[in-house]
Amino acid sequence: MTRLMSPSSSSLLAMRMGHVYLRARWFWGVGMLLLPLAIRLTSGEFGDTWLVAAAGAVMLTHALGMTLWQMHSVVHAVFVDLVATHLAVMILSLDRTDHAAVLLAMVGFTLLIMLFTQGATRVAALAVNGAFTFVTIGMADNWAMESVYGPFLGAGFVAAIVIAVMAAFNKRFAELEMARAVTLGIASHELRNRLTGVIGVTQLLTEDMVGGEEATELLHMAHREAEQAEAVIDDLLMVSRTERGMTQTAPARTDLAETVRNVIATFESSGMNVKTEGLDEPLWVRADPLRSPQVVRNLLSNAQRYGGSDIRVAVIEGGGFVSLLVSDDGPGVDREDLPGLFTPYQRTKKSQVEPGSTGLGLWISRNLMRSMGGDLAYRRIDDRTVFEATFPICPPGDES
Repeated sequence: MTRLMSPSSSSLLAMRMGHVYLRARWFWGVGMLLLPLAIRLTSGEFGDTWLVAAAGAVMLTHALGMTLWQMHSVVHAVFVDLVATHLAVMILSLDRTDHAAVLLAMVGFTLLIMLFTQGATRVAALAVNGAFTFVTIGMADNWAMESVYGPFLGAGFVAAIVIAVMAAFNKRFAELEMARAVTLGIASHELRNRLTGVIGVTQLLTEDMVGGEEATELLHMAHREAEQAEAVIDDLLMVSRTERGMTQTAPARTDLAETVRNVIATFESSGMNVKTEGLDEPLWVRADPLRSPQVVRNLLSNAQRYGGSDIRVAVIEGGGFVSLLVSDDGPGVDREDLPGLFTPYQRTKKSQVEPGSTGLGLWISRNLMRSMGGDLAYRRIDDRTVFEATFPICPPGDES
């Protein structure tokens, strides 16, 4: 049986950006063709810049051939561009002691190689890049080694910095992709579990296998499962919008107390006990009536999964804001986890990951709060874990 292997996260970046590079080669080649013309118009002569145009023509010809034969090899394109450009720079540098073009070509191609190649291909391309640079400087300086090593080592140092930065970027990208894959897996598993319960209940009711109070109880259970599935879907949709820079809210005059009471009621229906304070009277704030419940739900879910058994919700007014405090008597966030507390796809490093946790709730909640003109913060107060969501107060008569 053939086993299909998915591409690793480290190579996924090159796969995603590869088509961008192949398309950009057309503009790159045209630019190299037009450069001599621009020099001719400004200085009155072409000089040796025809070599730049020749390199551009090689790139365009190769790009045309790849298009006609439906080739999509980024590695092939990188090596052709590498050789064509370095040969042009080599010929241009033979009668010059200025190595600026040579060193620029080396550093520039180091960046391209790190972005678009992987594994042994990357090593080979970097070796070819370095060899071309060394030979070009050596030929330009008549192989006077005391003059060759200085510029070459200087360019190598800059190239090494580029390699280190890009390697760190690729590693972080791979970690993020892995975390994203884990998050999607958890979300899919959570949705399947919720929907399985709903399907089972509806099947029992359809086949008239239960009735009376038992049927009513099962309907309530199916409703809770559907609400939990809806919450997961809302988070995933919000992630998609946020990553595309499309997080939008519509703040309006909203009774925060009523919103919080409604959310708490859904948690208490599943057995969670929440102590409240200051929610008896209306609290009019500027908040999105659709998104503010999502924030409250995420904070309560976080307390339920990672906090202690004593969960409290309180409100404090002051300074033109209403602060919603969701606290618990749990151990709090580990010091190592604090820097990534409000970043996506982050989970606690030491404690066991709770079922259903996608690592997105706090990031989504802070983005929503800031979009509504408020904020979300974490702190430890009197051995309690506290998440504080601040909502702008809506003055009487302000219905906007």
